[in-house]
Amino acid sequence: MTAPILFERHQDYVQTIGTLAPGQFLVGIPFALDPDAPFVLRSTAIRCQYDADRQQTGLQSISLRHTGPGNDYKQQALIPYGLTCAYFGQQGNPKPMSPGIKFPQNGVITVDIQNTGSVTLHNVQLFWRGVKLYLPGVVKSYTYPPNFSTIPWIYSSLLSNTIVPNLAVSQPFPGVQQIFRPNPDSDFVLRSISWGQVQGVQPFEVFITLQDEDNKPYSNAPVHIDVMMSNPSTGNTYPCGAAYVTPLGTGSQSPGLLYSEIYVPRNHIMYYNVVRNDSGFANQTVVNLPFQFNGAKVYAR
Repeated sequence: MTAPILFERHQDYVQTIGTLAPGQFLVGIPFALDPDAPFVLRSTAIRCQYDADRQQTGLQSISLRHTGPGNDYKQQALIPYGLTCAYFGQQGNPKPMSPGIKFPQNGVITVDIQNTGSVTLHNVQLFWRGVKLYLPGVVKSYTYPPNFSTIPWIYSSLLSNTIVPNLAVSQPFPGVQQIFRPNPDSDFVLRSISWGQVQGVQPFEVFITLQDEDNKPYSNAPVHIDVMMSNPSTGNTYPCGAAYVTPLGTGSQSPGLLYSEIYVPRNHIMYYNVVRNDSGFANQTVVNLPFQFNGAKVYAR
């Protein structure tokens, strides 16, 4: 009997650890995956809330390890996360994991994590990136026509007057809901997203949720835009030992690939919800947030 061909759908899982005090060591933190589909873990990232200088000071002091589907740890001991990848997997460049680790429906990832430094870290989040696996017909699974041609294409969008505190709630997800609609002349395959130059004050805590045309999200919670996307204009530096380093190899030339791609047919839509919560930071003002949706137009032949 031939095994069915499964459809891969992009998925970001966000695990919020919360506040980690200096020296705090948490053991055996379970993170439950969704019941609707198996999940293949292909990459990871980590972040904490920005401080007043738009830095993640102390993030280099995070050590962790995690399990696979059989509660089997994939690391012999706690490993400083900053040693495993560049910039903690942020700027749209998560730490790759090959081969991927497949978890069943209702699977659990168990984490041990420690803050070995002297700085309290707030809103520590782990990001488990990969794909969900669905049988054909369970979710909408648009793809390329049998014969086609493509051209590179970028759609631009400007979210105007993004306010400082939490944005108004729109159902079923928090944030201001925006509609992405490709031009009617062709389909569009979304391969990456980036956000661009903000005039004036740089925002700090901005999160996004991608959703398909049925409002089914591609993540279990909003993802910080500096994790999902790149931005060459923020001037971010990242803690490394006792110093800070400027990212090299990120930005517009490396905008954070979505794997697998998200296919949006012509005359169809997808949604994205944006949340900003900068009320705890000084001198924050209303800003315009520009986004770029990078990929290719697809023409049936």
